[in-house]
Amino acid sequence: MKRTTSTVIAAAMLVFARMSPAAVPAAAEPAPSVSVMNGETVVTAGQKTQAASGIEVQALTLDSRRGETTAYGTVVDLQPLIDLRTRYRSAQTEAMVARTTLKASEQQYQRVRTLNQLDKNASDRALQAAQAAWETDRAKASAVALLADDVRALASARWGRALAEQVLDGGAKALAKLLSGQEVLLELAFPSGVSAPASVEIDVADANGKPLSAQWVAASPRADLLTRNPTFFYRAAATTLRAGWRVAARVPLGGDAAEGVFVPESAVIWHANQPWAYVRTDATHFVRRPLASARAVAGGWFATQGWRGGEQVVVAGAQLLFSEEFKPRQPAGGKTTTESADD
Repeated sequence: MKRTTSTVIAAAMLVFARMSPAAVPAAAEPAPSVSVMNGETVVTAGQKTQAASGIEVQALTLDSRRGETTAYGTVVDLQPLIDLRTRYRSAQTEAMVARTTLKASEQQYQRVRTLNQLDKNASDRALQAAQAAWETDRAKASAVALLADDVRALASARWGRALAEQVLDGGAKALAKLLSGQEVLLELAFPSGVSAPASVEIDVADANGKPLSAQWVAASPRADLLTRNPTFFYRAAATTLRAGWRVAARVPLGGDAAEGVFVPESAVIWHANQPWAYVRTDATHFVRRPLASARAVAGGWFATQGWRGGEQVVVAGAQLLFSEEFKPRQPAGGKTTTESADD
């Protein structure tokens, strides 16, 4: 009897121990899931999942920006312009030599002529020879001068009068870096009705990771082949730019500044040829929101509609949320469905 009682007490203590809160293991965090709430697809991920997946968020701040447009163009090969400058300087040297020779032959002709008139101290034959040499040198000097003018006209026709004069005459210190290769020349076509500003930002980063700045040089005499819009020359640090590259420049527009939020590039994912970003709506829920109406700016996107300051945008781990959202799932009917993703 005593043995039976002891057995019952031991069993009761074992049951009590199993029911003790300290002995009950903590419930595992639910696996990430996808649901639809208020017409939006919501990805649910617990705190541990977020930490393990490296998901990070950043609060959006209100910003104010003016509108801008884009000017497209190319990095110009300067070798033809440098060759023209070499030809021009060579023609100038020849012209200087020809003028010196002409001056000497003219003086010789005048001396022989004077002697011929003074009792024939110089023969008529000598006078004719001196006159022929003078006229030959005069014709040569005129031809060399025309050659220099032709080179200048050719440079003006291709590069515009303003740039041609700066390069050929060598009086523009601002172009020294351009001609030495430290800077490159850009030819940009601006949209119709948009004035070319003193400087623009190019979609290429400088040594500090900031957008490369390009400075006005002169108007170009040519129009863009595709848009037929006028083009303009700008100079920029060479960095990694090479002749023939296509570039885009951001051009600020006038008017009042627009209010919105800046969404960093690190938050953007691409799907169906459109930019998107995930917003964390609370501790465990994420919603993918479009940026199609936003404007691409340096380092990200500027959104004026559909976004609010203070919202938590995912800046790291968004691709994992995207993969979870489009993961093949087993519906109630038993057939696996997959939504295609184009990122």
